[in-house]
Formats: sequence, C-alpha cells, structure tokens
Amino acid sequence: MPEIMIKKLIGPITIIVAIILVAVLVMNKPRPETKEIKGQQALTLLTTKLSPEKHPLLIPAEGFVSSRWQTTLSSQVAGQVVEISDKLLVGNQFSKGDVLLKINPLDYQVQLARAQANLKSAESNLAEQQMQAERARSDWNKLNPDRKPSDFNLRLPQLGSAQSNLQAAKDELRLAHENLDRTQIKAPFDGFSVSRSVDLGEQVQIGGIVAEIIDGNNLELKLSLTLSQATLIEQAENTQFMLIQPASEQHLQSNAELSVANIRFEPFIESQNRWRSMTLELVNQSNDVLLGQFLVISIISNQADEMLALPESALSIDGRIWYVDADSRTQFFEPEVIYKNSATLYLDVNSELEYPIDVVVSPPNSILPDTEVTTELWRPGNVAE
Repeated sequence: MPEIMIKKLIGPITIIVAIILVAVLVMNKPRPETKEIKGQQALTLLTTKLSPEKHPLLIPAEGFVSSRWQTTLSSQVAGQVVEISDKLLVGNQFSKGDVLLKINPLDYQVQLARAQANLKSAESNLAEQQMQAERARSDWNKLNPDRKPSDFNLRLPQLGSAQSNLQAAKDELRLAHENLDRTQIKAPFDGFSVSRSVDLGEQVQIGGIVAEIIDGNNLELKLSLTLSQATLIEQAENTQFMLIQPASEQHLQSNAELSVANIRFEPFIESQNRWRSMTLELVNQSNDVLLGQFLVISIISNQADEMLALPESALSIDGRIWYVDADSRTQFFEPEVIYKNSATLYLDVNSELEYPIDVVVSPPNSILPDTEVTTELWRPGNVAE
C-alpha cells in the first residue's frame, strides 16, 4: 500500500520540480549590456508665415451667351401677306420699328373710313340731342314754372344715349386706326430673325405665327454656382469677371475683363443638382461675344472680411492645420474652410491665435502635438529633405 502511494506522487512532484528549475534559470539569465542612446535629430518642417488679410477669391464658371428676349412674332389681324422685308430673312438684322411684314390693308382702310363716318354721325346726333334738351328745359320752365321736371321731360335719357354713342364711335375709330397699323408688323427691338413661318401671298389669321426673332443687343450669360460660391459673390465688396479664352474661340482676347451691367441671382435652388444660377447682363458694345457662344470665365470676388490663405497641402489627413509655436513645438487647430480651389485654402480667422503664425505647409502623417521641431521657410516649389 505505501509503495502504490509513492508511485502516484512521483509524477506531480516531477512536474513541480521542473517548473522551479525553469523559473530559476529565467531569473538568473544574464541581461544584455545597455548603451546610452543619443537624442535623435529634430524633425525639419516647411512652414510659411500666416496672417489675416483680405484676399480676392477666384471662382471658375462657364456658360452659354443667350439673349434676354426671344420673341415669336404673331399677327394681330387677319389677311393676305403682300410684302415681306429682306430684314426678316433668317440671319438678317433689323432695328426697332422697322417694318418686317405687311398684310393687305384694304379691309382695314374700309373699317377706318366707316368708323370715321360713324363718329361724325354720333357727333351730329349728340349736338341735336343737346339742342332738344335745352329746348325742352326752356319750354318746361315757361309752362310749368312751379313744378319739378322729370328726366324724360328734359330728354336726359336721349342725351345720355347720344353721349354714349359718341364715346363708342371714338373707341371704334381708335380700334380701326390700330388694326390698320397692325397690318404692318414692326420689330419690337434691335435684333435678327432666326426663323420665318409665312411666305408672300399666304393668308394669316389672328394669332398666326409669322417669325421668331431674337434681341441682338441685350445679351446675358447664365452661370451655375454652388451655394457657397453664390454666397461669397453676394457678400463681396466688388466683383470682376475675367474672360478665359477657350481653345475654339481664337477671336476672343484672353484674360480680358468682361463688361457687366448688372448681376441677377435666381431666388431658388435647382432641385436636381443643388446649383444656384447667376445671370450676367452683358454690355454688348464692350464685349466681343456672340449669341450662343460658350464662355469660360474667372470670377474675382473681393471680400470685405479678412481671411487666412494657405496652400491646400497644409490641411492634414485628419483635417487639421498644424503650426509651430514660439517654443518651436508643433500645435494644431481645427479650421473653418470658407472656400477652396485647386491650390489654395481660405479659412475663417481663428481669434484664439496670435498672428503671424508659422503654418506647416505639408504636415507628415506621423506628426504629433508638442513635438520639438526645426523649421525651414517654404517657397513654392521647394520640398522638405
């Protein structure tokens, strides 16, 4: 019995002894010789001096030149076309008031003559009724001096009817004159024809389409902007529009200022693409542009408030702006971006900072706050070693 117990205890005792031996060996393992590590060389960062200033914002835009007025001419009278001016031929230009088309005026000349005759008859009738009314008043006063006469006794209804007939005759004469004038369809503005719908000898009806014409003087350029771009332009002290010459428009002068008489913003946002449209009313005499032309422009928006302008590369991957403080240590702030283009960020001024500050132009991904660094002045084109 004791021998069996001893055999059962041999295994556990062996395991315990092995564990003790391993622990002793680990504790007595010789340690490697330690050497003093010299401090690493400080990181060199490219920086640029940054202070709040007023900056003109360059906003790219493009659009097609269109006319403010594009009108469909229609006839206000019916009749046969007896004359078409060469100015109504497609492409030809005309001036305001030019006669573009004539309709046979004979019917309307007859109506005018009839209206003139009716007017003379109405005037004669009114004069007669006035005389009879005066005679009736005189007779009544002689025969019935103590009685008040009625309107019929004084022939006032007949006098009123004659007066109304005279006014109607005058209105008919005015309409006859207008209808006769309408047999000559005149240009409502300076422009040119883009299509013609009638030929000589054709019969036109009231409301019949004659031609489609376009105003050649009042040209406009409609541009689509983002909401932020539109807001910056609306808040600007002043705005300039510089023409950028497309490759296909060799006759235009590149970087020339576009003369603009007025700016209009549509008071709504397009539902599909969330654009806001701005229309430039062009001074046609000062711009060498054509209707339907595609223009690329640069909008220079001079802002009233100061901003911070820095290279786009200064924005770190986590959306911070890093700078080096007076103790040559790295710090950062969270920027509020007002506008950005392909190369530059424009930020709202951070009132908690003391300017000027040394902004890191291209912060490394491993940058940490409160790290001692050295700086090198950044110039466009140089990179950190």
